[in-house]
Amino acid sequence: MRLLDYYSVQDLWGMPSSDMRNLPYITRETAESMQKRRNEDLVLSEIAALQNKGIWVIGLGDEKYPSSLAAISDPPMLLYGTGRMPPPSLPRISIIGARKCSSYGLTMSKKLAAGLTSAGFVIVSGLALGIDAQAHKSCIDTAVEEYGEAVSSTIAVLGNGVDICYPAENRGEYERVKRHGAIISEYPPGTKPTKYSFPRRNRIITGLSLGIIVVEAAEKSGTSLTVKLALEQGREVFVLPGSALSPYSVGTNNLIKDGAIPVTGASDVLYALRRELVRDFGYEDLRGEYNNDKAAKTPVNLSLEEKMLYEQLSADETVDIDFLTALTGIAVPDALYFLSKMELAGLCEMKANGYVRK
Repeated sequence: MRLLDYYSVQDLWGMPSSDMRNLPYITRETAESMQKRRNEDLVLSEIAALQNKGIWVIGLGDEKYPSSLAAISDPPMLLYGTGRMPPPSLPRISIIGARKCSSYGLTMSKKLAAGLTSAGFVIVSGLALGIDAQAHKSCIDTAVEEYGEAVSSTIAVLGNGVDICYPAENRGEYERVKRHGAIISEYPPGTKPTKYSFPRRNRIITGLSLGIIVVEAAEKSGTSLTVKLALEQGREVFVLPGSALSPYSVGTNNLIKDGAIPVTGASDVLYALRRELVRDFGYEDLRGEYNNDKAAKTPVNLSLEEKMLYEQLSADETVDIDFLTALTGIAVPDALYFLSKMELAGLCEMKANGYVRK
């Protein structure tokens, strides 16, 4: 990581052996080990083997690598994934909480995920039992209902290889996330989970997101580490208030005492993140208060993809969606998602026959 402050990955790959042995920060033995690993055929064969399993891999410095994650102090060098990453132009928020949770926690996880998905957010979580699984499920249900089956709307970050479903009870939701989002990990396929890998993966959950929402947490839980990581990365920390009598809410209520932002609905999150949403994601001016969770779902300023699509539309005649995607290079599922948002904004009209007009 320190070498990457001075050299690109491409520089290191092509560096003469004599120069590599004189690099700062690493021993001569490490330099020699790096040289032995520079086998392009081996790398390409490994990537091909992963692709045959439906697994992709992106490295730090790749244009597809999430920019917010690259900016943290210790980003993963590689990300393995299966499924399809949601478009980078959409804001991301993490919803996390206890595996052992109350019906109140599950209900509020469902409500928050649905409201934020409806507002155009991608939901990030860890696919654990309880709050995490409910957040993924509600996100997918809402996205499918509002935007269609093909939309990619959620990201699950695992503490093991992406080819392993852990816990096994989550198999159904694991498969749904693969179909409607992405499952990612810094651990190579086949890596089994350990007690150390889950705390380590939490920096990826927070690094991908504008902020985290803690739904329920006991007095002593791993959530405090995730909150610490979020604060170190400059992310907002939101907390669902709970009953003072509930053991599931002791940790979250303590976080509120320490200065976390209490939220009871998606509109609270939208308002707290209004500057970032207006500045970076083209949302409408969010200075006012909102009466319901769907009030801010329509952006006035268009994202790059939406601008590309809008410029090809005509008010005089309908245009074939397949033709639009060919012109813009935007994948059909993503184009349908952005056109749906534009239709909600009153900028276009989608016809049942696959055509659209301004």
